[in-house]
Amino acid sequence: MPPFFSIVLPTKNRSHIIGAALRCVFNQTFTDFEVIVVDNSDDDSTVQVVKGFDDARLRYIRTGGLSMPDNWEAGVREARGEYLTILEDKQLLYARALATIYRAVEKERPLSVNWYVDAINNTNGSACVYSNLFGKLTPETEYFTSQELITRFMATGHYGVLYLLPKGFNSCTHRSLVDRILNGPGGRFCPPVSPDYTTAFVQLAYADRVLRINEALSAIAWAGGNGISLTMKDEKGRMMRFIKEVGAERISDRVPVRSPMIINSIIYNDYINLRDQLGGHLTDVPFDAAQYFVVCFDEIIRRELMGVDMSEEEALWRHALEQQPTAVQASVRHAIKPHIRQRAEHRRAVFMQKTGMKRVIGKVQQITGLSAAALAAANSVPTFPDVLAAVDWEARGEYRGVFAQHNLDTSG
Repeated sequence: MPPFFSIVLPTKNRSHIIGAALRCVFNQTFTDFEVIVVDNSDDDSTVQVVKGFDDARLRYIRTGGLSMPDNWEAGVREARGEYLTILEDKQLLYARALATIYRAVEKERPLSVNWYVDAINNTNGSACVYSNLFGKLTPETEYFTSQELITRFMATGHYGVLYLLPKGFNSCTHRSLVDRILNGPGGRFCPPVSPDYTTAFVQLAYADRVLRINEALSAIAWAGGNGISLTMKDEKGRMMRFIKEVGAERISDRVPVRSPMIINSIIYNDYINLRDQLGGHLTDVPFDAAQYFVVCFDEIIRRELMGVDMSEEEALWRHALEQQPTAVQASVRHAIKPHIRQRAEHRRAVFMQKTGMKRVIGKVQQITGLSAAALAAANSVPTFPDVLAAVDWEARGEYRGVFAQHNLDTSG
């Protein structure tokens, strides 16, 4: 009899972290699942780690030489469960995750269900947990139409829908929808270029609505990920290998700003490709060129504030905008005024720090009773020696209370 859940775990050259992901899978309180490790590595280090887990629910598939979306797709083809989910190798399921999903889908068997994901910043040796939700929301579950989710994506881009879309790694897809997608004109559940987003788009193309569980059920570590590599423009890291694997010519061939370094251009490009290929609900919301330019500029400013040099990308953005109709240009220039002000304020703050003005700010804080120590405490996040320690802490139930209090303390 097929399992209820199929967990596809694609990986490549990450033997140092896949053990943690597998440990969290086998710690699940709901046990009717299979886990399929799809190993695209260049050596045998990952299989040695996988061999350390003696469990009949574990299957190991060796691929090799595949692009990221092709490796994800290979795992999907092996899945047998009623519901399919993809677990990235840097992702950790909370112990209650599958049980929570099962309770949510048991009666109605929705075609698509998704949930929130916490973040673990482990880029500096320790692990800091950042909640994207601050515990549970009310109601515990709710439905969103595909049109609502696509509208949100088109209006806000990557940063506005990080965990709202039913991506492969924060969603479960019913077997009937998986089969419909595989037998459709695209023939793939994980199309190129960015399979985390394309898995969401193919589900939204066919499903009328998505059930959202208003709770974080997993955490994803930042270190080594393509997203962080691209965000910080790590041109010697995984990001460049990813672009080479999928083909730079496919990354931004359908959008105005032809830059492989702007995340929103890549994701909008994937959306347009799939909209034209699959149709369905992806055609419910028209492409708004002006909003596209605003969303891309928002990303440029965000990354600039992180210390990333985005001057080349901004020049490409401005050149592309000049090719647009006058009305689009005027709309965009009006809409980005808040971003321009944000940049100016940031540059002014940096200048004040460099010139010693921060001493004045510190004196004002003392006068108003907001000491530096108090400010640091208000904005602190839980820190642990490693990612598993963070997940174990969450499982003890301390997690949601701390973040609920943190949310109250910093809300106003």
